[in-house]
Amino acid sequence: MPRQVLPTTEALHAMLEMLLGEEIAVAPAEPVSLRAPRGTHLAVYVDDDDAAVALALADPALSAYAGAALTRVPPATAGESLESGELPENLLENLRETMNVLSRLLMNDDTPHLRLAQVAPSQATLPAQAALLPRLVQRADFQISIDDYGGGTLTLLTL
Repeated sequence: MPRQVLPTTEALHAMLEMLLGEEIAVAPAEPVSLRAPRGTHLAVYVDDDDAAVALALADPALSAYAGAALTRVPPATAGESLESGELPENLLENLRETMNVLSRLLMNDDTPHLRLAQVAPSQATLPAQAALLPRLVQRADFQISIDDYGGGTLTLLTL
């Protein structure tokens, strides 16, 4: 039996639209490779014992656009980030906040509490989480588009 839950498309849409204050489109996406390209960011969620219980991968485009949209950073800044392959600290901090709020969608009254532990480039964190990957039993991939910014893919994996 899964320990955490995955959000519905509708719940993810409502949360992102409320948080980002932009028109958002969310649709199921084909599963993407977990061999994340450079610029992908990984959020690690832990339980009260600090054991990893869920992961979220935001591809480079979603990392930049969601990071920019949260505080209305101009879309051109997100585009520059994509070109350089580096997420500026302000966009990374905004992405962290977005991923922190997303944690609410991975729980309900019947699941254990979890919290965001870290958000970092996947190249730095995914190897450390490799032991967790075979234990993850639930997966959802979403295509997300943020008006005036752009879109990308979010992958959620939980126990």
